[in-house]
Amino acid sequence: MRSQLTLKENIRDFSLKLALTFIASSLAACSSALQFSEVEKPNIEVFETSSKFSSYSVKPLDIVWVIDNSGSMGEEAAHVRTNLAAFLGVVQTGTALRMALISAKGNSGTNVSIPASASSNPNFLHIEKTVGSTDPVQIAASALCPSQPDATSKCKDSKITGYTDVRSKLLNFLRPDSKKVFVFVTDDESNLPAATFISVFKEAFPGETPTTFGFVGLGASSPCQARAGSVYKTLADLTGGAVFNICDASWTSRFATLAENVVKLASDEIRLPAAVLEAFMSGKILTVEVGGRLMHAAQYVIENGIIKFDPEAVAGIESAQVRITYSLPEPEPVQPK
Repeated sequence: MRSQLTLKENIRDFSLKLALTFIASSLAACSSALQFSEVEKPNIEVFETSSKFSSYSVKPLDIVWVIDNSGSMGEEAAHVRTNLAAFLGVVQTGTALRMALISAKGNSGTNVSIPASASSNPNFLHIEKTVGSTDPVQIAASALCPSQPDATSKCKDSKITGYTDVRSKLLNFLRPDSKKVFVFVTDDESNLPAATFISVFKEAFPGETPTTFGFVGLGASSPCQARAGSVYKTLADLTGGAVFNICDASWTSRFATLAENVVKLASDEIRLPAAVLEAFMSGKILTVEVGGRLMHAAQYVIENGIIKFDPEAVAGIESAQVRITYSLPEPEPVQPK
């Protein structure tokens, strides 16, 4: 088979074998075992993964919604109830979703419940708690803390210690190998600084950073707000998330944008060797294929050494080989002696 390979001297064939098995829970163990081996061939180098892993849902996706249940939030809670089921329908497609909701339970007034279609699913958790207008970040932080935090822990912050009834509930629910997203819905400002929340999160999940979104007051453009949500804007800026105007008349398009963003966070991705990254940077890529399906440039991105595929572009591919072919620089001419 190898003897049949005849390519020009300036072509290198880079192959990564992947099993798109839809088994997101096996990612952490498999991806950690990802190694490359080099097979020498005349003018050709082939890199193969030493183990198979799921790249259809590269990271399980955990989302935490925190809803302000104060008296001014009736209209906003109704927006969440109206759009949450459709949001889940989009996000559950192609991702291994787990979701927690922190809110007073109910389907009227300022209360919000998990949609009936998911209420009995063990991957959905309702932490029943009446959330005050300035409390969403503090409560989320406390739920990330162990029941008995160390004396030096950020969980000992006086702004967090009053919420012992939710302690460890997120810590025990969120998966260590997941991409974690927080969505805060409130018309008021947080009493807990953004940096403190991120520090508490990093104590719970070292080496990770959550992505945070918010439906919050944005100042002059939010006449319905109690106060502008500056902490939530800072959280979104620090973690790569976004904020939406809580005073928008309709939230349907905002939920659609949110769903698109969080699905991208769990998109397919593969870490590339330096030589291939250099080829991308220098425009030397010839083809990118997944399971024989040609990927156009708009269907993948390169970020921090990782190629990420648009989930829609690889939809329906259950088992595939990723194949990237690129050209080498022209060899230096040999000077006659």
